[in-house]
Order: sequence, then C-alpha cells, then structure tokens
Amino acid sequence: MHHHHGYLTKPRPDMTHYARRTEKRRAVFSPVAKTTAQFTQPAVANTVIVPVSSTSGYAVGSYVTVGAGKYRVSGVTGLNLTLYNTGASGVPAQGTVIATGATVRGW
Repeated sequence: MHHHHGYLTKPRPDMTHYARRTEKRRAVFSPVAKTTAQFTQPAVANTVIVPVSSTSGYAVGSYVTVGAGKYRVSGVTGLNLTLYNTGASGVPAQGTVIATGATVRGW
C-alpha cells in the first residue's frame, strides 16, 4: 500500500514536465539587441557588418529586422552580425543610413 501511494504522487514526472515547459519558453524567445554604430543599407543580396550590443541568441541563417529592414544573419563574430539584405518589400533603399541604437529583432 505504502509503495502504491508513493507512486501516485509522482514527483519526478511533474518536475520534468516543468523543465520541459521552461525550455520551450526559452526556445521561442526572440533575441533583441541594439546597434552600437550606424551602418549603411547595402544593396539587395549584399551584406553589411553591424556592431551590436549582444550577439546572444542570433544564429547564422536566422532572420532579423532592423527598423524597416529585413535581413538574414550570415555571420556572427564577436559583437558583430553580418546581415544579408533580403530585399523584402518595404526595406530601406540602398545607401540609407541606419542610426546607432536601432533594435535588431529576431523573428
């Protein structure tokens, strides 16, 4: 009887379930950093190196927005992101200067 009662409380599965929930929440978190210097919008299908406050959470091949610009991350080195201009509709024109402190949002 005692053993059976212990089985019913099932403390272990609850803990794993909780851990799984927090992991899932972490996974959907979108990184948000700020540019630490201004950069000039590259031509479509070209890249630009952008210094940022943090590269934590940005992965090569993921997509980010900076203001109206949409980019693919093609490189992460130190506190620099190499951003590829996807040419999506509404992106800034080539030569547009993106100000320091712009938010780099993962999506």
